[in-house]
Amino acid sequence: MNLVPILPLDGGRALAALLSLVTRRDATRAVHAVSVVTAAVAVYLAVQLGLVFAAALAAWFLVVNAQAFGRRAGHAPGPPAVPVTQPRSLASAGLHPAASRPPVPPASVAPPVPVAPPAEPVGRERKDPAGSPATEVRSRPVMPGHRSLDDEVGAAIRAVAGNEPELALIAIARMRAHGLTPEQTVRTDELEAWAWMQRGDLASAEPFIEAVPPDDPARALLEAGRAGLAGEGWERARQLADPHAEGAQLSARFLATLLPADGVQPSDVEPSSG
Repeated sequence: MNLVPILPLDGGRALAALLSLVTRRDATRAVHAVSVVTAAVAVYLAVQLGLVFAAALAAWFLVVNAQAFGRRAGHAPGPPAVPVTQPRSLASAGLHPAASRPPVPPASVAPPVPVAPPAEPVGRERKDPAGSPATEVRSRPVMPGHRSLDDEVGAAIRAVAGNEPELALIAIARMRAHGLTPEQTVRTDELEAWAWMQRGDLASAEPFIEAVPPDDPARALLEAGRAGLAGEGWERARQLADPHAEGAQLSARFLATLLPADGVQPSDVEPSSG
């Protein structure tokens, strides 16, 4: 039952990760729609078979996914909504969308933009106007659905803040494909450490936690999350976590997603097959 394509079951999470990988964009809204239809069918079948508990559970999934689908319906596709004030560590590393764009010169001094000829196919020969011997010209293929670094940064931050580690890991892998500076790599390692810890996979998160410098403000929050997942207690994490944090305290919001409810480990709250 856990593999039925309904969020937040594992089947729904797997479908969201697969569709996001294929379409190269966030497919969570589409999976919410699939979950609504699947849950509605499950309610009907459960009622017909007289399974009261199964019908109630399916109805709950139907309501949850319908509400989530309605919330996402009001957001048109476009640049991801990244908080205006980024964490000090993210902004200083140049991962803020505005920081990665070069300044635009005033219109009065803007130089004319040369119009480049279209790239020729790979391996096609081209001659110069004087008719000199042909020289080989190779153009880079355009990746369908390719998104900018700004888009991927925003998608990764929103996924970690929303406790959607599978989508975060997809966006982080695309961020690394852009070729990052050393400082940007540290910030990317921080995001990946949070994503792995949200999955309860402390072994995979360890190398990314260690990659964040000890004097970095995010390191203390990462250490608090690691201590909690390792069974050393959540006291320090509860002191530092803030589920409503924004701006410079966004890492405290990431930490809040790890806090267990009533002493239950985050890795134990995943839906089970019962």
